Amino acid sequence: MKKKGQITVFIIIGIIILLLAGITIYFTSREAEQELAPVAPRLTQIAQRGEPLREIVHTCIQQLAEIAVHKIGETGGYIRTNTFYVNPFSTTEGEAVQLSPGTEPTIAYWWHLSSQNNCQECEFASKRPNLQSDGTGNSIEEQVTTFIEQELPACVNTLNFYAEQGCTLNTLGQPEITLNFGEQIIITANYPLRVVCQDETFDVRDYYTTIPLNLRHIYELATSVTNLQRQHNFLETATRTIISTYSGIDQERLPPFAGFEAGPPKPGTFWIKSEVKKHLQTLLTEYIPLIQANTTRNYQFVKASADIRDKELYELLYNAHFLIPMDQAYPDLELRFAYFDWWEPYINLNCNGEVCKADSMTNFFLIPLSFQRYNFAYDLSYPVLVSVTDPEAFDGEGYTFNFILEQNMRANEPLNTITTEELTLFETPYFPPSIFCNPSQRTAGPMTINTRDAVSQRPVSDATISYVCGDQSCNLGSTNNEGQFTTKMPRCAGGQLLITKTDYRTEQIAYDVLQNELNDETITLQPIINLDATISNYQLTKLSKHGNWQYLADAPTSLPPKDQQAIVQLTQEVERNPYTTVVVLNGSNPNTLRITPGKYNINVFSTLSKQLTIPVDKRCFEFRDEWQQKEEECVEVPAEPMNFGPDNPMPYGSTEYKFEITPEMLNNAKQINFKQFVVAIDKIPEDQRIVEDLDQLNAMKYYSVTHKQKIKPSII
Repeated sequence: MKKKGQITVFIIIGIIILLLAGITIYFTSREAEQELAPVAPRLTQIAQRGEPLREIVHTCIQQLAEIAVHKIGETGGYIRTNTFYVNPFSTTEGEAVQLSPGTEPTIAYWWHLSSQNNCQECEFASKRPNLQSDGTGNSIEEQVTTFIEQELPACVNTLNFYAEQGCTLNTLGQPEITLNFGEQIIITANYPLRVVCQDETFDVRDYYTTIPLNLRHIYELATSVTNLQRQHNFLETATRTIISTYSGIDQERLPPFAGFEAGPPKPGTFWIKSEVKKHLQTLLTEYIPLIQANTTRNYQFVKASADIRDKELYELLYNAHFLIPMDQAYPDLELRFAYFDWWEPYINLNCNGEVCKADSMTNFFLIPLSFQRYNFAYDLSYPVLVSVTDPEAFDGEGYTFNFILEQNMRANEPLNTITTEELTLFETPYFPPSIFCNPSQRTAGPMTINTRDAVSQRPVSDATISYVCGDQSCNLGSTNNEGQFTTKMPRCAGGQLLITKTDYRTEQIAYDVLQNELNDETITLQPIINLDATISNYQLTKLSKHGNWQYLADAPTSLPPKDQQAIVQLTQEVERNPYTTVVVLNGSNPNTLRITPGKYNINVFSTLSKQLTIPVDKRCFEFRDEWQQKEEECVEVPAEPMNFGPDNPMPYGSTEYKFEITPEMLNNAKQINFKQFVVAIDKIPEDQRIVEDLDQLNAMKYYSVTHKQKIKPSII
């Protein structure tokens, strides 16, 4: 009995020890969780009549923050995208892409070929902003903070009801917003306000609210996907799979990477390049959405349907070549990819003009044989929309973050940057706020900046003065009514003064701050002039069905047809802060062009939406059979009529040249008339049109060079 009693005591002691250990572990873990979780700040106590004002500010901060983060999500991390270069001719030669033609949102490239599509020494770039403050003003945190700080006073004034009670709302200082990105966005604010009533005066200055969105988590997945594309080219892998699967020696398929045929003499299979592009765009639209990551919420195993002959091969193909292998799981986020066929891709095939055909050889020795060797090298670039969605964000309303990646294939292989820099993972560390823009760092000077209108020489007021040093930009202030701004400057070697003003071209000049004494600067700003722009055509023509296209040197210009749309882009030839302007001209209707003096590269591209058809052309080839008897085989080029219209406009013309617009030309100018060469297929009878007529579009550059004087714009 004594031993049993001892055993019982030991058991009780053991249970007590386990309970104490469990309690200790529980409270320790709770303390750790509390240490990791952001602590809600304690707001100062205010008068009861001040609580509605605090709620007004809370409401405004929440509304403005939601507007900001939704805009951030639409555009790839930017509230304002008007500074991005968007190429209207080629979606792959810009910094961002418009989701729909000519409309917002504009979505930033997080990884793309920054060089031209035909580059030899190619460079890549990213417009991915940092999540947290980095001192540049471009981080998501700084953009959202600045947006709320700028818009908060107007919002509060709109909701202010104290005036109805005979009270006055006074602002004692500017808003200061602080963000914290965690499982939700925590916003703290300092915005000193005072309400003065007849019987009471009270102040409200501190505020606290949250946004139910884990933007950090979404940003991390978007960054991981970008890194995988940078390092492993999963878009190019999927593209090769699409082309390989849907290509073959058949006009109904894409031209193959490689193929070979041998048999009786025949002309071989051929393709029309424009039809290949259209077919490829259709396939990309259909199959790019099949790309998925195996650790996200919406991942689904691609299962072959009953009508698929080789189910194992099908499932292996789409579950391997369209799968992004990710190390980290994101079970709460959805990941999607998309391509839209209105995004013009860059595509080049080693074809003879518009016709893509085999290298052929016929042997008539003993038994006549034809050998057809097919080798097609695809140069292909196109944008892909990537969307990260949190369905549970905003209390179940959901939130989507979009950005653009670019697929780049050259000669059937992924195009990689030639730099030897190792592709390291993007990180999202915390960047402490830079002290460069702190007023205490302005230890040189003072200096005075004078701004003058380049045409009238009058002072320019309200011009914003900024100083750029490396990747940091400080807003110093703005000019007064006399066009002057006096300031002390932060020190920097290799700095630049940036002067911006609405309706003026932005000026950026090199300005080092190395000494205490600084020279005053006078900077002239070029005003942006509005001109009525129109366009005229020089028509190329041919005299017979298979005749050569030509331009008759004495032919005058003609008015554009009403179904013509021309896009004119002018880009200044300067290294620093180039000015780019675009005008869209429909038919002979004028449109406003905003222009300043300078040396420009001018690109004109036009389409015709008129109902046009290039009919089937029957072509016959003679050859000798194995008995040396003459045989004839006929084919139809193209296999089906090519129809153009509003939904499928025909490329009509293009012109590219350099031109200098001087200040004297713009003095009192009202109009500018551009000129271009067009392939006037619409003037050719339908039965005289052939598919090779489209090859003339490639000859436009020749006419631009040989007729420089004719294509110069007229400014009056």
